[in-house]
This record gives sequence, structure tokens and C-alpha cells, in this order.
Amino acid sequence: AHQQEFVEPFDLEHGPLYRVKIVKTPQRVCLFTDFHHLVADGGSYDLFFRQLCNALEGEPVEPEALSYADYVTAEKEASKGEQYAAAKAFFDKRLDGCDGATEIIADLSSPKEGGTIGRTSAPIDIHRIEAFCREIQVTPAHLTLAATLYTLSRFTNSEHICITTISSGRSNLRIAGTMGMFVNTLAITSQIGAQTVEEYVRQTSNDFVETLRHENYPFAQIAADYGLVPEMMFAYQIGVINSYKYQGSTLPLESLELNVPKFHISIYIKEFEGIPSVCLWNMTMVSTHRN
Repeated sequence: AHQQEFVEPFDLEHGPLYRVKIVKTPQRVCLFTDFHHLVADGGSYDLFFRQLCNALEGEPVEPEALSYADYVTAEKEASKGEQYAAAKAFFDKRLDGCDGATEIIADLSSPKEGGTIGRTSAPIDIHRIEAFCREIQVTPAHLTLAATLYTLSRFTNSEHICITTISSGRSNLRIAGTMGMFVNTLAITSQIGAQTVEEYVRQTSNDFVETLRHENYPFAQIAADYGLVPEMMFAYQIGVINSYKYQGSTLPLESLELNVPKFHISIYIKEFEGIPSVCLWNMTMVSTHRN
């Protein structure tokens, strides 16, 4: 009952933008936490639980080296500088001639009001992937991104692909211990030609690294500049799951998520039931067609 009632929408006008609840049962003590994405990201969750465990063990909690408010102020000032202008020029070049975000049109409609979410997954041989990546000196994240972009190119019959992915946004070491929303959405484009497989994977790797170097230009501004509405999102999440210990025991964690998608199609490379997999989330919208 507590699980079903805890997750609910926030009041953005009045706040607060977080909830914390402790529930004691005859078997255990449960901590429920919910932070709105405006004030916290995955790195913030990790920071919160690590510091909570440290505090419960009697260890000191390090203060923030840079507050989120100071970070935002610094970002606003940076938007007037040369690096910001260079980042804008980078995306101007990458998105020049782009017809918009790549989209796969649904061929089926949902019988339910508001649409439904479909989920499927397929296992991958992560050891073969890692061996190939060592051979050509790219990361598994970049290889699976290249495979995703190529698959979308074949499926949509287009050589120019544009999707979104994410970065942690925490390359600045001063914010390593700061609670806040630092995750950046990145517009990733790919021009597929007559390259070999290795050439294309390397190209994708280089393109991603360059895009990451210019992530200070916000996606909201890119969307406004080009009328870009993200349709598909890619995220590599193998190896990002953290565990937390208290009194020598690993704490069990459970995610309580609303059944609400953020994109029409989300492609995750992550562990599913303990097996490295490609996981696909698809939002099937209600058809508005009338005979």
C-alpha cells in the first residue's frame, strides 16, 4: 500500500520538490525517497545514499564544494563567452540540413485511452563486444550507439539519423559532491555512407566525443533553434548501478516508477534480470483516425 501511494505528481508552483518517508514494519525499516528531476539526477541519488550511509555509520559528510545555485549562476555567465559560441557553431554544423529528429511511425494503434507502453529485451554477448572494442580501441557504449544508429538508418531508409542521448554533466570535479540536476540531453547525428564497419564505429565514437565536448550548449536551445522534437533516446547503462552498505550489509533497493514514457522509443543497453541486454521501450499512442 505504501508503494502504491508514495509516487505522485509534485506541485511545481508551491513545492517542495522532494519527499522522504520512513516506514517501519515488523520485518524491516523502509526509506521511501522521491526527488523531482528539477532538483536531482541519478548522480544526486547516488550522492544522497552514500552520504546517508556514511552518516548512519558515524562518518562525516563532506560539504558541497560548489552549490547548485552557484553552478547555475556560473553557467549563465558562461553563455556569454567564446566556448558557448563555439558550441552553438558546432551544433549549427552538425544539424545543417537535418530534416528533424529521426522517427519511426507506428503501424499499430493502442486500444487504451492515452496509449500504452510496450517493453521488450534481447540478450547481448557483452564479452564479445568488449573484445571487439579493445581491438579497435572504442568503448562498448560507442559501439552499441553506432549499432543503434545504423539499425535506425536501415529501418527508416535514411542515411542521416538524429536521435538523443544523455550525459551525466559532471565532468567538472567541483560538482562531484553537489546535489542538483546536471544530466544533459545531447543531440546525436550520424551520416552513414560507404564506410567499413570499423570506420563507421570510429566515426561514431569521434562524433560522440566531440558532441560531449560541446554539451554546454543546452538541448532546450537546440530544440528552439531547429524545432527539434526528440523522438528516440539511447542510453548505455551497464556498470552504472551502485550498491550501498550499512553495518556490513548491502541495502536492497527498489525503483518505483510511474508508467509514463519520456520518449516515443527509448533504447537502453543495460542488465535485465542480471543479463546484459538491449531493452526497448515503446510508447504506442491512441489512433486519432476516424473513418
